[in-house]
Amino acid sequence: MIDEYVDVSNNFDAKKIPNGPHKCRILNVRKQEKGVLYIFALSYDGGKEGELAMLRSYLGPLLEALGCSKGADGKVHMSSAILDGQTFEADFYEEADKDVPSKLYKRIRDIKGSGVPY
Repeated sequence: MIDEYVDVSNNFDAKKIPNGPHKCRILNVRKQEKGVLYIFALSYDGGKEGELAMLRSYLGPLLEALGCSKGADGKVHMSSAILDGQTFEADFYEEADKDVPSKLYKRIRDIKGSGVPY
């Protein structure tokens, strides 16, 4: 029998990283929604903490900047054991959803990573 109070809020707004350039360190990475959405818990700009949610299809530039290896099949090897603690710099911005323009997604560009190879 389960008898507990469960926090069901996603709390993303409280962990939103502001737009603009930031220096980040990956605290941890976790998957949600059947492995399609990855949540990066980050420390940025000298100790502030926030989260960046990214769809699997948007991970390529960040993983390449962090030195992740790419296989012959085009898949990129990602290991949270290796990514945790890695650093990168990026410009954070918001992009409107194509179908619902009032819905904004946080994105990153101009990524410069620590490039630690596997």
